[in-house]
Amino acid sequence: MNQGAKRESLNTNVVYAVAVAIWIVAIWATAFYVASAAVADESAGVGGNSFLLGGSLATAGVLTAFSVREFIGAYRACFVTRAEYSANGVQPNPTQETETMAKLGLFVALEAKSGKEQQLAAFLKNALPLVEAEPATASWFAIQVGPSKFGIFDTFPDEIGREAHLSGEVAKALMACAPDLLAKAPSIEKLEVLAEKLPNLR
Repeated sequence: MNQGAKRESLNTNVVYAVAVAIWIVAIWATAFYVASAAVADESAGVGGNSFLLGGSLATAGVLTAFSVREFIGAYRACFVTRAEYSANGVQPNPTQETETMAKLGLFVALEAKSGKEQQLAAFLKNALPLVEAEPATASWFAIQVGPSKFGIFDTFPDEIGREAHLSGEVAKALMACAPDLLAKAPSIEKLEVLAEKLPNLR
């Protein structure tokens, strides 16, 4: 069964279960109404309503037993369909939580020397192809936070990936040009990623 058919089956089962529940309530509401009328007639001295009272309750009981069986069947079917969704990696809830792929991160603060701002910005832009060659780097951002203040933020699935990046080509190139471009040594902070939202490009 494809996912569209499963979704339709789940919706049908839910609607049917709700309809049966409403039907059960209607049965007993009618039964109590008839029973109340019969009791009122008995109290008023009008005979012959005992059969009506017993018949209404018996009928309600039989219909309820049948309806409860149908309700349980539809209710169980909902769980079966949900289990099929889960087995195929599909959740009915569109706001489902997904395990983050990025576990760890780095933030590198960079300050350009006076007059070297454009050169540092160009260096960061040109570093992208080097990062794209790193399979363990989940995401990478080169940012500018002020006239002379820049930064790099990147994330990784594990410590191995983070260490590989720290000893990779971008880090080597940055250290090589740091004396010429940077006013001071880069500030490197190791982070833990608690949650992420990225385009589904993986």
